[in-house]
Amino acid sequence: VSSDPVLYERAVRYHDLGNYREQTRLQDIELSQEEFLGEVYRMPELLGAVAVRQLDKLETITGTLRSLYRRYREGANGIEGLSVQPVNDTEGALATRWGLVFDDAETCGRYSAAVREAGLAPGLMYGGTPIYLRPAVMNQVTWVPEANPWTSPLYKGDVRYYEGLCPRSEDIMKRVLMVASPNPRWTYRDVDALLGILQDCARDSL
Repeated sequence: VSSDPVLYERAVRYHDLGNYREQTRLQDIELSQEEFLGEVYRMPELLGAVAVRQLDKLETITGTLRSLYRRYREGANGIEGLSVQPVNDTEGALATRWGLVFDDAETCGRYSAAVREAGLAPGLMYGGTPIYLRPAVMNQVTWVPEANPWTSPLYKGDVRYYEGLCPRSEDIMKRVLMVASPNPRWTYRDVDALLGILQDCARDSL
């Protein structure tokens, strides 16, 4: 608890990877801090207690997610012009986000606009930007200078991040469109409704 908005903002950022998620934090303060690399301290005791109870439902949850993903994958791959984002383990993937991969960014953008017009909320994978282009990583900003590995005397490297560092990855991220974030409450009916929208949009925009 603090009456100092700067201290509050820094504490929030420190405990949440350097982020300030305005939707779930105080919204009536003026943000003044630059994004930095923080920690991941986001599990209160209540959440931990809920997680323990969730373990009893783990097999049901994972089984449902895998089943829904198989239906989505088979259906989307059967739509002309669409290709499901590849995964390393098609049978074991929980796939809590479903993506499509396109040949180029222009086609991806056109299809994204059509899907959004149809009422969905698509988005590029990680916003279309690799993690090393996030300001905190590019500018090598941490919560305090003493905790910065890039300036530590123990670190002998000279690492710099810039656009074009991994051109293939940057290209892929601009043409992978995430179209859904399913949950275990979904049914095949929900998947089929999504596939119907994807098919209509493919027919009209590709």
